[in-house]
Amino acid sequence: MNIKFVRKLFLTSFALVLLSSSAFADFVSGDFDGDGKADLSVFRPSTGTFYILNSSVGTLSVVPWGAACDRPIDGDFDGDGRADIGIWRPSTGDWWIKPSSGVPATLVRNWGNYTSLGDIPVPSDYEGDGKTDMAVYRPGTGQWFRLTSQSNWMTSMTIQSFGAPGDIPFISTYRDCNCP
Repeated sequence: MNIKFVRKLFLTSFALVLLSSSAFADFVSGDFDGDGKADLSVFRPSTGTFYILNSSVGTLSVVPWGAACDRPIDGDFDGDGRADIGIWRPSTGDWWIKPSSGVPATLVRNWGNYTSLGDIPVPSDYEGDGKTDMAVYRPGTGQWFRLTSQSNWMTSMTIQSFGAPGDIPFISTYRDCNCP
C-alpha cells in the first residue's frame, strides 16, 4: 500500500500565487501572518518554494525553503502565534524550520527514518505549551515518537502506540477559545 502523507492539490489556474496552470503543489495550512486566519499557501516541490497569500493584507510571500522531494510541514515552533515554514527531508530525516520570529534563524534536527521504517512527520503541540513538537508516526508498528519543544527538541520520547499497520495519521490542533 502506498501511503501518501502529503495532500496533493491540483491547481488549474491559480495565477494569484504565480503557479503555472495545471501545476501540482503540496498545500500546507497555517496562520503565517498572525491575524487568526489560515492563509492560502502551497509548497512547490520542484523548486523548494513556499507561496503564501497573507490574509491580513493580501500580499504574496515567496519563500525558497527546501528541495525536490522534501515534505512541507508547518506549526508554531517558536510559540509566537504564527505558523513557521518548515520541511521534512525523508531521505535523511532532517527537519528544517524557519521560525517566523527569526529566533533562532534556522532550527535543524534529525528525527525520523522514512527510508527503512516509513516514518511520517506529524508535527503538533503534544505538550500544550504553545510550541509545535517534532513527531513522527511509524505506520509499521503504530508507534508515535516526538522530540519535545520544552527540551529545545533534544529529548525524545514515545508518545504511545496507537494505530494498526497501514493506518494514516490524522493530526488536528485544538485551541480552547473559551467559547460556549
